[in-house]
Amino acid sequence: MKYSYILCCCILLFSAASAQEKVRLRASYNEGDKFLYKMSCSSKTSREGVASLFTLMKFEFEFLVGKLNTRKQQEITLRYKNIAYLVSPDGKKFVFGYDSKFEHPIEIDSSKQANILMYDVFQEVFSGMIDQEFSIYIAEDGNLVNVLGVDKMVDNIVDNSVAIPGEFKPGLRTALKQSMNNEFMKKQMNAAFNTMPGKPVGVNDSFDADIEFAGGIIHGNYTVQKIDKKTVTLLAKGNISSGENNVDGTTGGTIVLDRSNGMTKLGDIKTIVNVRVNDRIISTETDVVISSEKI
Repeated sequence: MKYSYILCCCILLFSAASAQEKVRLRASYNEGDKFLYKMSCSSKTSREGVASLFTLMKFEFEFLVGKLNTRKQQEITLRYKNIAYLVSPDGKKFVFGYDSKFEHPIEIDSSKQANILMYDVFQEVFSGMIDQEFSIYIAEDGNLVNVLGVDKMVDNIVDNSVAIPGEFKPGLRTALKQSMNNEFMKKQMNAAFNTMPGKPVGVNDSFDADIEFAGGIIHGNYTVQKIDKKTVTLLAKGNISSGENNVDGTTGGTIVLDRSNGMTKLGDIKTIVNVRVNDRIISTETDVVISSEKI
């Protein structure tokens, strides 16, 4: 009886200690480590009086961890391995886009010459991104602080293009660099990285973080839901705004972080963004699923 009582006390003490466990979340990588990072974004865009438009985007990156620079920022080389960008009028049949894995058939309307030309450009641009590289720099707090090499990637895509006539290449190069450059890529990728709290956190602890992205700012709040030996699960929620006050929205979901390095092992985030254009509102609902694994 005495030993049973002692055992029960030990179990209770262990449970209490586990419940009160505090962890320090931070970006921590080892030079030479390699990860496969996957992101899938399915969206529905609606506007009053206009048929909805559905898009599916999928990206697979290889992350190769490089050296820590003098500012204690980790250099990471990103290499595109697979890309899909698909457009659908009903969320079922895709009528335009690109898919490097050919998982989704595309039924393009070949009766229109403009469709064929745009389709060829899409194939050239996105297929040209496969195995291209650029570099990102991550601070210890998880912030993405710099992106380099995107301009060079664009040059490689245009220079190696076969289907695009030579006289169109200068215009395509200019257009791509306006929409795909270091700063734009940084804003696009900001939401994929997590700003870490500056102190240890335990279950039910919360912290705030503002994340700038291409469409505005996410004012996020993160609550620790669960702590395991290898992972920390966060409940994320937030509001979206822009400096021009023409964008608003909400976001929320769960994020499972790897305790050893701060990377997102699994994330499922739903977002609604409303953009006011004149007197009309364009609303986009997006479901983002993220995963990563060491390879």
